[in-house]
Amino acid sequence: MNLLEERMVILILKSRSCLDFVQKKKITEFSPQFREILFKLKKDPCFSHRSKDPETDDFFNYLLLKSEIETQIEEKDIVSEVLCCLKEISSIKIKDRLDQLSQDIKTAEQQKNQKKIEQLTQEFNRTAKEKC
Repeated sequence: MNLLEERMVILILKSRSCLDFVQKKKITEFSPQFREILFKLKKDPCFSHRSKDPETDDFFNYLLLKSEIETQIEEKDIVSEVLCCLKEISSIKIKDRLDQLSQDIKTAEQQKNQKKIEQLTQEFNRTAKEKC
């Protein structure tokens, strides 16, 4: 998933208008370094990263450099690529959540905890509907 996040952020840095497609509530689903960069870009799309953490600065500079040398994609294709990355990231998160719920249901079944089984099954069904 980090590769998808990286690709998406690189494309956003290449065309910052694509940042509009990333909802603030979805940013929390990203890994910490990407989350920090996306929140700061959301706050100020023109921002150039300076943080108290040199590792985060290095990571941002790496992404910025990659966005500058990215020549394989045309401007008109960036939007569809960003949307595709967002969709895939969301699908992976939902799949991971469904896998975790399945494991939790198995555990509850072994413990014969009917109330917990029902609760987890309902949550599983709600989460599965998100995927559709």
